Amino acid sequence: MFTSFIDLLYGLDSKQKIKRPPRRPHRKIEYKFDQKLFEYLKNENTN
Repeated sequence: MFTSFIDLLYGLDSKQKIKRPPRRPHRKIEYKFDQKLFEYLKNENTN
């Protein structure tokens, strides 16, 4: 019972990961924004 529950949990998790598309069109925009935010924070810390 317990092991089957764990298998069910992990199975669900892996299925969700597979369902998710590997690339999303707005992914690059998010990355660019994160980079800008990171650079901004880096500059703020040095000042």
